Amino acid sequence: MKFMLGALVILAFVALVHCTCNIGFGKRERNDLELISLQARSGPVQTPQNLTLFFDYETDPTRNEEITLYHVYGSVSNCSFRLSPSNSRRAFRVELTTVQPVVELHGNVTVYGFRWG
Repeated sequence: MKFMLGALVILAFVALVHCTCNIGFGKRERNDLELISLQARSGPVQTPQNLTLFFDYETDPTRNEEITLYHVYGSVSNCSFRLSPSNSRRAFRVELTTVQPVVELHGNVTVYGFRWG
């Protein structure tokens, strides 16, 4: 329940967070499991530029999945995260953008949660 309230407050607005490119949203809970690991990359490009990755995930309704935590990691030292509004433990959308121009960007998201059905 704390996750829902925190997620609602944080995700009620589109948030922009500048930090090292490693952040988690939510909290691991007892007996949760890794639901999926998503990977994406942008580049290589000829000249350095700000690159962006999009992670848009919705749980499988046939498995009755529920997200407890999603952990986002990018291959650069500084990036920004943009979160789309969501009050659901069943979906999220994260945009990861480099702060400094680069020629390549790799990222992954590890999603933890429960499979109730």
